[in-house]
Amino acid sequence: MDAWIGLAGVVAGAFIAFVGQYMMRRSEMRERSEALLLEQAAVIAALSEDYRNRVWEERSKLAGDVVAAWDMGAYRLAEARLRILSGDHGLLEAMDELRESGKALGKAWRLEPRDDHLVDTAWHAHRQALAGFAAASSRTLHRAPAYKVARVRLDLARSAAVLLSASLIRSGRHAPPARAARAGRIPRYVIPSYA
Repeated sequence: MDAWIGLAGVVAGAFIAFVGQYMMRRSEMRERSEALLLEQAAVIAALSEDYRNRVWEERSKLAGDVVAAWDMGAYRLAEARLRILSGDHGLLEAMDELRESGKALGKAWRLEPRDDHLVDTAWHAHRQALAGFAAASSRTLHRAPAYKVARVRLDLARSAAVLLSASLIRSGRHAPPARAARAGRIPRYVIPSYA
């Protein structure tokens, strides 16, 4: 009977370890996705602000043709990555609004640079769209991610596995192989004093 209990403990420990590894892999993938989502949102916000600064520099006659040198390819790439990574409709709508206001600002500046009212209106609309995009990005990124809950569950599962193994070893129902204990594969806090 003791052998069956020991076998059940080993099977339960292996199952808990497998589930723990699976949950860790998923949480690491989510963390990477969230980090990439944050990076792409920051790139879009930074490039949009850079675009506004370039329009201001040309408008203030501090530099010439800097709007034409703006990196539209990096903006489009970040926008495409954000579309792929995020399923949040609020964030995607804010990004679309930012893009449309950027187009309107570019059109107002390139086609009617002398019409100050039209450029100012487009300038302020772009500023509001940028603020809306930043707020939508913040809401999306600050939601309670599921991986934090999974990590707590994983920590609890690990603790339960260690306690189960320790209680089986202490009760004498299951002793680790001496070779495994000497090789350091079993944590010292699990190995009983008689081993």
